[in-house]
Amino acid sequence: MTEGPEGMEQPLAQHAEVTDTPASQQVTGTPAPQPESGISGPSYVYAIGNVRPTFPSLDVEREFAQVTGRAEELAGLTDREALQDVLSERANRYLVRQLCWVFTIEGLETYIL
Repeated sequence: MTEGPEGMEQPLAQHAEVTDTPASQQVTGTPAPQPESGISGPSYVYAIGNVRPTFPSLDVEREFAQVTGRAEELAGLTDREALQDVLSERANRYLVRQLCWVFTIEGLETYIL
């Protein structure tokens, strides 16, 4: 805790080290409850972490593998690059909607988006 204006204690923000690509970074904010001391305006808690896709079922994973197997331009790409390439194609948008997106903070799965 640190002292803020008028000697009020303010919570310290925790920061997670982000090691993933910028496209998978996520920052969220939710209003924190306000004390009855007359401080105006909402305060926010920010969470910094990574968003990654997971397969919610074996059927979706097999469908992704089938689509990936048909794509010839994926040779030489990493798994993450191949995933992005396949999911960014217009014809594969249905797979994006079927995936489960998980927000992790410091390696801990925190939210399902």
